[in-house]
Amino acid sequence: MADPYNLHKVGRYYHCDFVLHGTRVHKSTKCVAKPDAAKRCEGWAQAIRDKADGKLPEKAIPSLREAYEHWARVKEHQVSPSHFRDMRVAVEVHAKAWLESRISDLGVAAIEEIRATYLATEGEGQLPGGRKVPRKHTPGGANQVIKNLRALLTWKAEVEGVVLKPIKIKKLRPQEKARPVLWPEQIQTFLAAADRGGRDSQSKKTDRKPPQSATALRMAVGLGLREGEILQSEWGWVDWRRQSFVVGGISAEEDVTIKDRSIRRIPLPAWLRDHLFALWVAAGKPSSGLIFIQKEGEKHGAGFLGKPVVRCGRIAGVVRLTPHCLRRTWATGHFEAGTPLSQISQMLGHVSPETSLKYIETRAKDQAESQERLAQAMGLSETPKFTKKYKKLLQNKKIRIVIKLPGAS
Repeated sequence: MADPYNLHKVGRYYHCDFVLHGTRVHKSTKCVAKPDAAKRCEGWAQAIRDKADGKLPEKAIPSLREAYEHWARVKEHQVSPSHFRDMRVAVEVHAKAWLESRISDLGVAAIEEIRATYLATEGEGQLPGGRKVPRKHTPGGANQVIKNLRALLTWKAEVEGVVLKPIKIKKLRPQEKARPVLWPEQIQTFLAAADRGGRDSQSKKTDRKPPQSATALRMAVGLGLREGEILQSEWGWVDWRRQSFVVGGISAEEDVTIKDRSIRRIPLPAWLRDHLFALWVAAGKPSSGLIFIQKEGEKHGAGFLGKPVVRCGRIAGVVRLTPHCLRRTWATGHFEAGTPLSQISQMLGHVSPETSLKYIETRAKDQAESQERLAQAMGLSETPKFTKKYKKLLQNKKIRIVIKLPGAS
């Protein structure tokens, strides 16, 4: 007997795809057993038949504005602040023309129009130093906007029990950009510039103390932390006995948002341990409290490291450096030192090593050396240099160049 609901497995769950009375049902049944999935589909099909016969009143379908307001009330304290902000911008800014439309009307055509409008307009970008400038929207940003809108529509449809049109849109391929990193030979120059506050030369005041950003940049280079994790760091996160730094290792009642929501322990290198220990002693050996605070005793806001990183990066010979580039610097340095990828991923706080692999950069010099090592392993000798003398002898056919391959007679 043919399956009227076209049940098929996607991952663990059975999905259905059938059309009844002009209504298409294409979604997950949330069932791992096929009989349970068929039973759930039969319930959906019966609801469509009753609606077609007039036995059930037509349910009011919410608008995009109503869907977002509902999502914001429920998810405000469940998702990260950055995701909450991205969803608000996607709906209220980029899908502004569709706010009063019903979510059932937002099909492929509507999403395509939203994406086309997004790519044809400009937004407000922020340079590493903090200055805001107009910037053209990119394919990568368009993919993120569409992803947020689809997530919102899917969530609202499941909550309300509304059947939506399937939205199948192929992602745009963003342009690959060069990602700057600091190489090992540039680190000391970078940290020396950080101690000077990003100035090219020493200050005339010999008693000037290094700024807080100098310590923050050392933690980024030595531990591979995100900027948000650095700004939230507390003295209680430093385990002096085990010589390690515990990200998020605080009491449960404290309100700290870690992106990957995991507590991870990163060994402290000796040079960073000594630096932090001197600051800890100078601060009176506190058992808690923020490491980096403003004069008012509050935590620094986002962008605290933006300008120092740009200034120190220029002195070290790297342009367009950002705080997140230091995280890639740390991962690349560990990979070159021979640290297994699984350990790098664990210290970075990534769920999958594939994500960590994207943080590792290579340089052309290393690739050229690898090519030479491979040629030597294959037993291929270098060809003679074609000087004027060689060219003249070749033209007169007085010499021949023969390259012997291994195993050849």
